[in-house]
Amino acid sequence: MSQFKMQDEVEDLIRKLQKIKQRDFPYEYVRDNKDFVTELNKQQLRQGIKSDGAEVTPYYKNFNYKRRTSPVDLYKQGDFYRSFRIVLADDGFYIEARDSKTDWLLKKYGAEVLGINFKSLKILRTTFYLYLQKELRRELNL
Repeated sequence: MSQFKMQDEVEDLIRKLQKIKQRDFPYEYVRDNKDFVTELNKQQLRQGIKSDGAEVTPYYKNFNYKRRTSPVDLYKQGDFYRSFRIVLADDGFYIEARDSKTDWLLKKYGAEVLGINFKSLKILRTTFYLYLQKELRRELNL
């Protein structure tokens, strides 16, 4: 390979890297995978776990309500879960709910019922890294 051809390839790679640097991959990933991210939050709640890793409490008072007192999953007919939305912000993202019971649930159980915990974040990071690897290969034509 001639020195000039190699230099051209390096310069081309540098131009591609500069273009990539301007992209916001985490933002794009969360935007394009909103359902996956909110599903992580729902899976936590099904196990009775908040975003800070604590149990969702207080426990159900009436055993007959769900044939158990815990875990508290905040799921009755699914309206609260279906109302989960991702809100993208300058410093990341957060999960909000827009169900009519949201204010009452957050007051009773805490705002930490919305969001992902460390375990879910590890899953999200793994899937993000796979996405990033694919996007970088595509952008660099590798």
